[in-house]
Amino acid sequence: MKKSLIKYRLRLFVFFCIISVIYIWSFAHLRIVFGSGDLMFQANRIEELYQDVIHGVFVPRISTYTFNQVGSGINFFYPWILLYPFVIFRLITHNPISAFYLGIFLETLVTLLISYYAMGKYSSSKKRAIIFAITYTLANYRLYLVFNQNVLAESIAYTFLPLILLGFYEVFYRNIKSWSVLAIGMTMLLYSHMLTTALTALFMLGTLVITWRKISNKKLRLLAGIKAAILSFLLSAFYLVPFFEQTVSNHLTASWVGLLFIKTPMETITSSINNEPTQVVGLLLIIVLIFGFFFWKRANTVDRYAYLSGLILVTLTTTLFPWAKLLNTPVANLQFPYRLTGLATLMLAIYLSAIVTCLVDSLQINYGVSKVGLIVIFSLLSIGLTYSAEQQILAQRINIPMLNRIPTPSVYCKIEVHNYAT
Repeated sequence: MKKSLIKYRLRLFVFFCIISVIYIWSFAHLRIVFGSGDLMFQANRIEELYQDVIHGVFVPRISTYTFNQVGSGINFFYPWILLYPFVIFRLITHNPISAFYLGIFLETLVTLLISYYAMGKYSSSKKRAIIFAITYTLANYRLYLVFNQNVLAESIAYTFLPLILLGFYEVFYRNIKSWSVLAIGMTMLLYSHMLTTALTALFMLGTLVITWRKISNKKLRLLAGIKAAILSFLLSAFYLVPFFEQTVSNHLTASWVGLLFIKTPMETITSSINNEPTQVVGLLLIIVLIFGFFFWKRANTVDRYAYLSGLILVTLTTTLFPWAKLLNTPVANLQFPYRLTGLATLMLAIYLSAIVTCLVDSLQINYGVSKVGLIVIFSLLSIGLTYSAEQQILAQRINIPMLNRIPTPSVYCKIEVHNYAT
């Protein structure tokens, strides 16, 4: 390997580490986890795994230390392997708050690296790979998952979506031999969040149906896709087999189904323009969504598909789609249509990376502007928007009383939990 390439990769790694530190710093330096949504559920899952490890149990199934010590079978139904980094950091630091933020730091860094790798393999452009990695990782929806509602499992799943999309693209439209990339991506997704796995599979199936006529060597590519599916199942059987066994043998169903938190189109646009850390695509991507058609003629077929997919997916998260008519169907298991925002973010980030790369090339050629300088400016813009959204979360929660004791069977706190700290 050439020394120049080694230096480039080292500088890039340091750059991504700096971004990851900045990403968590607004919250981490306060040494408090500002909780809402899923925080207590996720905190209990991490604590349970930590207690199991220090007591010599490395394949946990029944929760005996947390969830009010009632013996809940949480780990049969929620993947837990990817929570191990949080446990390892807890073992090193002996501090659950430090472990939490170190885990988010690692998750952010891995998301940047995987995003860079995926776009680099697709486009063969380092510029575009960096732009895409920053756009996707710092996107509004991921911030919502990580720090607003603490939806840890879905945010971890978000890490692997670019790898899956790369594997899917390679298998069915380019290098058929890359089916192992698709298998690894889907395996990691299965170990993250089942519902995101289902949504991603449906998206890929829909894409196959739409583009079927343009696919060459159909039989061989389908065979490669089947190989990827089989390998993914085998790699994730450690989790899937107990999951299905418990679900079928106990006749279990989802604890709650419904379709809530659906915004009007104007609410989606307004929240995005205001850079609110909610379940929308955010300022940069809503601008791309509204004005992206101006770049249409300069985009290639794949990027055009990404733009149209993003447009459709965002539309599906709004009241423009008749969700009320699906309340009594299996679709209600989706629970929140805004979950499609993750895929929408991915597709629009692909299109945005194409636009920004084109602008960078144009400014460099016509005006001699440094491409490194332009990428740094774009990075600072993305970081600034992220910081602004983080400050909105802090402003909402900084003055909310802390939960300073842990609920137990003998001391049960019948209060709404807003903060978690130890």
